[in-house]
Amino acid sequence: MGRYLKGWGMAPQTPVRRAYERNDAAIAAWLAEQYPTIAKQPKRERARIYWGDEMGLRSDHVSGKSYAPAGQTPLIRATGQRFGCNMISAITNKGALAFMVSSRLSMPPNCRTRPTRGP
Repeated sequence: MGRYLKGWGMAPQTPVRRAYERNDAAIAAWLAEQYPTIAKQPKRERARIYWGDEMGLRSDHVSGKSYAPAGQTPLIRATGQRFGCNMISAITNKGALAFMVSSRLSMPPNCRTRPTRGP
């Protein structure tokens, strides 16, 4: 089967994950109509726009698959002492990166956010 797929120009790839709620038309409209207005102020002030995100990590997270004989569930040994951390990261359109890792559940006091509008 793999040879057939390769012959048809197919290759194994990891798919990109997209939300069902994503509205490409609204995103395009926001980028065309609202973003240019937003981008003018930082340009005047010689500042940067950072696009931010946050995520949490846990020590007991298991991703991917493992292999074992049929009928025998694979066993992954791990510590019972769970821990986690949170990461806040931001990047500019030109690739400047800033991030912070914290073991606290809330955002650190020196991390300021501004409400955003758009999709």
